[in-house]
Formats: sequence, C-alpha cells, structure tokens
Amino acid sequence: MRLTHFTDLSLRLLMYLAVKADGLATIQEVAERYGVSRNHLMKVTQGLVKHGFVASARGNGGGLRLQRPATEIRVGEVIRVTEDDFRLVECFEAGRSSCTLLPACRLKGVLGEALGAYLAVLDKYTLDHLTVPTHPMRRALLRLVAPGGRAWRGEAPLSTVFWGYGVGLSLVIAVLYAVAMYQGRLDVQQALILFSAAYTVWIVVAIGRAAVKSDSYWGVLARWLTVTWALNAGLVLFSLQVELVLRYARG
Repeated sequence: MRLTHFTDLSLRLLMYLAVKADGLATIQEVAERYGVSRNHLMKVTQGLVKHGFVASARGNGGGLRLQRPATEIRVGEVIRVTEDDFRLVECFEAGRSSCTLLPACRLKGVLGEALGAYLAVLDKYTLDHLTVPTHPMRRALLRLVAPGGRAWRGEAPLSTVFWGYGVGLSLVIAVLYAVAMYQGRLDVQQALILFSAAYTVWIVVAIGRAAVKSDSYWGVLARWLTVTWALNAGLVLFSLQVELVLRYARG
C-alpha cells in the first residue's frame, strides 16, 4: 500500500514539531525547510488541527505546535485520518463490486487481514519513537530545525540568508554597539567586535554557498554585495578595535 503525499507531509510536519525546541513553527518555515508547496502544507496543517494533532496560534509570536505529547500520537492513528482510501480492491466497498467471484472469494478476507496487520504494526509506534534522541533521524530533523546550520551548509534560500542573516542581523549588531557606546560599556563593545568578526566570516561563506545554487543574476549580485560589505566591515571592525584598545590604555 502506497501512502499519499498528504500523509507523507503530515508525518513529516509532526516529526518537525516534535523536535522543535520552542515548540512553535510557521507554515512558511516548514515549507522552506522541506522544500514543499506552502499551499499544500497549509491544507495538511488544517487537517492535523481538525483531528487534534496540531494546535495553531494566530498573531505575533504564534505558530504551530503539537496538540498532544509525542508519546501519545500513534503513527497508525495519523495514517487512518490522513488516508482517504483503504480499499485495496473494489469489493472492500459494500455494494460497489461487480466481481463474480465475490460470494465464494477468500481473497477479500486475506487482504483485509493483511491491512489489519499493516495498521497494527503502525499502531505500535508513536511520534516519539520516530524522533528518539539517539537515532540519526533526530539529528537529520534537528539540522532542518536549526536554520543557522542550514544557512552555513548552503541549504537555506538565498533571500533568507541575505536579508535575514545578512542585512537584518547586521543592523541588530550595529544598534547594540551604538547602545553599548552610549552607555560606556567597553566590555560589551569588545564582545560585539569579536562576535562581528566571526559573524562576518560566517555570513560570507553562507551567502556564497547559497548563491552558488542560484542561477539568476541575483546570486551574482548577492555575492558581490556581500564581499564588498565584508571588506568594509573588516576595516570598520579594525578601526573600532584600535579605538577600544586606546580607550583601555587611557583608563
């Protein structure tokens, strides 16, 4: 028996939520991590919410989380509600079969027994079994959940890496440094300089790897802008470090 794509995505979404550290994820986030259609995943989510597997919180800070503990969600239970057709042959549906062997046929009973055994095995396993900490499956899921790691490996979308981790995080660091300067916190300034130096290397590599997978001119432009920014950032960090050393020396 072959499971539908709907069931496949349902199980993958549930496994993702099971290992999500803060328990919350957005449809857009999961769609990007798995490389699937957002609209399709939205329909999957609606079905899981309807059947009590997933809880959905709206508004700022909202997202998706498991409605029940992973130890209480059985794989067989999920498949029963996400699959819409367990009719292995047409005679499984009463009144719809035209088979002339039906009155004496034993095949229906054999197939029914096989289907029952199939579901019984799936009922033995919970979502927790699929995401056990010592299994490689959990590590694979954690690599998806941890976006920083995906960005470093070049697996995250170029736009997310460039605008989110590049432009967005750079602005946050700049604001934090300005606040530290205003408050005269030399220790915080030093920490931010060291962090920024490591971050600059990280973002250049991350954007470079993501851009390699982009066939558009945007990939080339993103790499050029990043390298230019990194060179300027290096000069700025060097001058800030020199200034900080002088301030330490004075007092």
